[in-house]
Amino acid sequence: MRRTFVVLIVGMLLAVGSSTALAATQQVTIRALIAEAGWESFDEDSGTGESGYVQFAAAEGTTTVFLSMSKGELILCDGGDTPDDPFDDFYGFLGTETAGQGPAKLVLGRSYSSAVASGTVTVAVHTFNECTGGEGATTTRTIKVSLDHNGIGPVMAQKLRSTIAIPKVLRSKTLIRSDSRESAGTMKVGSRTLQGGGVIGKLSMRGTLTVR
Repeated sequence: MRRTFVVLIVGMLLAVGSSTALAATQQVTIRALIAEAGWESFDEDSGTGESGYVQFAAAEGTTTVFLSMSKGELILCDGGDTPDDPFDDFYGFLGTETAGQGPAKLVLGRSYSSAVASGTVTVAVHTFNECTGGEGATTTRTIKVSLDHNGIGPVMAQKLRSTIAIPKVLRSKTLIRSDSRESAGTMKVGSRTLQGGGVIGKLSMRGTLTVR
């Protein structure tokens, strides 16, 4: 089971729990079609890099696109006054994190042979400096995203049982099944066209959520 598949379905479960906090125990069933892809780049010489992923999910008659990006550089926070002693060096991240979601469209080919999707994301852009612990300005913007991928390799069936417990808050037990295949193609994020690998498939989840 791929991590982002699990993150999505757990997020759905917790969202249901937060919206029905007065209910002691609730049965939840969710089925979703998924197409997602990511990218990553890092320059060891400069310490600059970028990573991100985009995920389209169709569930309960609604299709949503999720976008998460991190961009910046690793900088020396402490230890620069002793260049001959690298063991006291402490590095932190200086840059921005961008995350949000929005309405989208998603079409999957037969047996997950392809995925074509598009949508508009409303994101919050946070700037921060891990060396100082300070956070800069937070801005909001909209970004158009799209994905055009073809499935590669065989369809894989997976099953996962999980338990999530937050003491005195909630407890959930879930059974998650997925059929998916690896994919490759392009993504467009704003004005940029990116190459990256991804996953196309479907998942279903049955769970019990107890809110304390």
